[in-house]
Amino acid sequence: METAVKKYHVHKSDLYPLSQMDKFKVAKEYPDVRGWDIVGGDGEKLGKVKDLIADVKHMKIRYLDVDLKHDFFEDGESYQILIPLGVAILNRDDHNVIVTGITSANLANFPLYKREPIYVVRSYETAVQSFFENRLDRPQTTPTPYNDEFYQHRNFDDSAFYRD
Repeated sequence: METAVKKYHVHKSDLYPLSQMDKFKVAKEYPDVRGWDIVGGDGEKLGKVKDLIADVKHMKIRYLDVDLKHDFFEDGESYQILIPLGVAILNRDDHNVIVTGITSANLANFPLYKREPIYVVRSYETAVQSFFENRLDRPQTTPTPYNDEFYQHRNFDDSAFYRD
């Protein structure tokens, strides 16, 4: 797969990796999925959950921070993606997370994310949203403002992730 990491505009964000926040942890009633496999809609293992990205303002997990398998990239580099929690399905029995909207075939179209610096930027979030809305041919050129409405979208509905 050919790789191209886009540069995204930096904006203020309330999103931080859970691993870097001493006073925050996964609620007792939910499994900590860090280390679990990510399985695409085609059944292909895409990578592993490295971290959880938390919205500190609302005390919610917004994204799975995923290390992708090296097999997908010809250059041998490490790449990451952020997957909104509401598009993923927790499989407690097999200790994996299923994301039906991503496959090994369309992974090349998913916006890649570099973990350093650690900031999640709105233009990246908008690009991810465009992927799941099948609007890759019409990306949003103006970054969506930081407000609570952005996370009201079904892609951030954590009840879909934690359903049994």
